[in-house]
Amino acid sequence: MLKVILMLLSVVSSSAFAECMVLGVSNETKTNYVNPATVQSADSRVKMWSLSDFKSIQVIAGQSFLSSKEQYEYDCDQRRARLLYFVNYSGNMGAGAVMLSSTVPAPNWDPIPPDTVLDQMWEFASGKK
Repeated sequence: MLKVILMLLSVVSSSAFAECMVLGVSNETKTNYVNPATVQSADSRVKMWSLSDFKSIQVIAGQSFLSSKEQYEYDCDQRRARLLYFVNYSGNMGAGAVMLSSTVPAPNWDPIPPDTVLDQMWEFASGKK
């Protein structure tokens, strides 16, 4: 398990995230980025890393953070997604200490609501944008 966590942290901490592109700003509270270099396709499913950079401190499970890197898997045919991994950081743009992380993929797929950040991510990953 430690090996998986260390591998995950090396992937999400790599300089590949220097190639992020802005996908959008949500209510001026955060900026969302995607990393085209991390797109992995298999049939109608696509995995992709993204980064959410917050303007103010967020708190989940008692842990404060300013940015989060996430890998989602998108089903391009059935318009659904599931969170595979995430890492929350104390600083902006994936910098600082790791505050909370998970290497356990969500067991269930969720439908993608229209006009949301997840919808924008699905469109980008599925080549609909």
